[in-house]
Amino acid sequence: MTMLFSNSIARTQAEREYRAKTRGSPDFTYTPGAIDPAAIVEININKQFPGARKYEPLDSIEIINNEAANPVTVSINDRPAYADRTFPIPARTSRIVDDGVYIGTVHVRNDGAVATTAGNIVIRLKKKPYDANDAARRAL
Repeated sequence: MTMLFSNSIARTQAEREYRAKTRGSPDFTYTPGAIDPAAIVEININKQFPGARKYEPLDSIEIINNEAANPVTVSINDRPAYADRTFPIPARTSRIVDDGVYIGTVHVRNDGAVATTAGNIVIRLKKKPYDANDAARRAL
């Protein structure tokens, strides 16, 4: 009975890993509330999305800024002044970053003169499915 149970756990883990490689992860969406001018909102992936742990590391982020006049700066894995990955997002634009960066935390800074409106900034995180390049890298 114990052997059967451990085999079913291993099979379930293998199936989950296969699905993550071929389909990627579901989207993990975060919409911050109002952000005051020059304020920073931190999104810790493990705390905000406990279900994302089984897909770690997340490696794709889409930022949608629907603000009429407020640009924002998004930095990955550190505050904007210290992060090596910082992306300015002008008002009424979106940007997708999926160039192999592993995402643990996301910081959003309001660069506008007034507070942002709750719900106007949308952040979607996910793990991309493997492509031929990823498979080749793993084979090396």
